[in-house]
Amino acid sequence: MPLWKANAKNVWAKVDLSGMALNVDVILCAPGPSLIPVERQPGVMIAALTKAYPVIKPDFWFGMDDPACYDRALWAECFAKVVNGAMKKIKVADRLCCYAPFTYFADLNKRDNYTSIVDELSEPETFLWKQHTLGVALHVLMWMGARRIYLNGVDLRPTGGKDYVDGARKELTPLLRKQNQMLFNEQFSFIKNLAAAAHEKGIRIISCTPDSPLNKRIGYCDLQTALKAARARVPDPGIIMHCLELAAQKAGVPLPLTMDGIRKSLESAKAKSGPRMPLKQGAPTVVNIASLPGA
Repeated sequence: MPLWKANAKNVWAKVDLSGMALNVDVILCAPGPSLIPVERQPGVMIAALTKAYPVIKPDFWFGMDDPACYDRALWAECFAKVVNGAMKKIKVADRLCCYAPFTYFADLNKRDNYTSIVDELSEPETFLWKQHTLGVALHVLMWMGARRIYLNGVDLRPTGGKDYVDGARKELTPLLRKQNQMLFNEQFSFIKNLAAAAHEKGIRIISCTPDSPLNKRIGYCDLQTALKAARARVPDPGIIMHCLELAAQKAGVPLPLTMDGIRKSLESAKAKSGPRMPLKQGAPTVVNIASLPGA
């Protein structure tokens, strides 16, 4: 398993997230100008690339560049972050990245036949490195079991005179814009070929980015339509019961509960689980937060 994390004793351990995203649709958000803000919600995983944060507050974030390329507040966020394994010893605000909450480090490796990763999703030795975070994110998400991945904000070109979605960063110089476009051209071929190979394995990569050049190659779906389809698989909230009502139901006591019904329910529960220790309540202890370690 090519994903690692450090524990409190600085001991590195492998992390197995394979299958964690089965039966969950993914909205993969890139920082392109057309990025549509979307919130975390049941039935769908919100994943974000690089500078899509802080516009997007995702379930999973991916970034393979140096921390200086991203908003520093990112490293205090408690959503999952997948970063380049080479960042293990890099510091952010005088603290090693490996101690940032919920941060996982990926082993990366270049390869020419990148479409073959769809045949190696059960136990990959490394994640695909094609010089861009998008490729790593797609590989990780498919390894996690995602079978429908929707691309939001993957413009692959400046749109409306903008290089990034508002709030991502300042606009680029002409030289940096040219370099970006060279990368976008490579990503176009990459996504087109990977989507075709993935489709044969029952995995769909679909564009939700209006006017993206990918739309004619991998298909387009309106973002709200994709979200609606994902939410349709969310279970109904059902009847939310009080624990005493549930105990009554198990004891055969009719609802709505009366005091006599509560007594019978508790007697039935006590007979099954044994007596409970009484709670003792005293004066509260005031904690001096400023004196705690790390304050």
